[in-house]
Amino acid sequence: MSKLTRFTNEQAPHIEEVMVRFVTEQTSDPRLAESMLYSIHAGGKRIRPLLLVATVAAFDKPIDLPVYQCAAALEMIHTYSLIHDDLPAMDDDDLRRGKPTNHVVYGEALAILAGDGLLTAAFQLLSMADIEADKKVLLLQQLSQSAGTKGMVAGQAADIQGENQTLTLDELMAVHARKTGELIRFAVVAGGVLANQSETILQELDQFAQHIGLAFQI
Repeated sequence: MSKLTRFTNEQAPHIEEVMVRFVTEQTSDPRLAESMLYSIHAGGKRIRPLLLVATVAAFDKPIDLPVYQCAAALEMIHTYSLIHDDLPAMDDDDLRRGKPTNHVVYGEALAILAGDGLLTAAFQLLSMADIEADKKVLLLQQLSQSAGTKGMVAGQAADIQGENQTLTLDELMAVHARKTGELIRFAVVAGGVLANQSETILQELDQFAQHIGLAFQI
């Protein structure tokens, strides 16, 4: 078994446990919770949250509950984006990872609400984590920027507008840097924040993560 496989097998269950417990405890509508959990349980490589955890571990810092909570919040945002991407108004996909997509199982309306629920729950989870106030504010700011109208959402908007058009390499890289790269960038930088790294190190992690995001998309 490779070190990567061992690391994934050790860490991914902790991240999923945090997501499942939080959604179950904090969602008052059973059908909505079921829809949210359906996409959480759909699997995936958990690349983004595992990158966050791996960054903390790389600095020989303890991987404690707040680290898992931040990683889980990140994965919840990624999961919400997949639910919405699969909708007929977006990519109109009926299958994801070999299973029917959320809207196929639960209907478009509930799928939209499940995505909305995961997005807002992610910030609620991170805001409740036992993290020093200044770091928590920084993480919330960084995550909202990476997931929002300067990051992933902007990338999706550009991707939609670029359909049936021939984009230049620079334009294509800009789309992917926001749509895919921003959450990867957050994962690495957040790991540095949680590992108490200096501003200089955080800037270097930021540059490193931007290259990872582009390589991942390629």
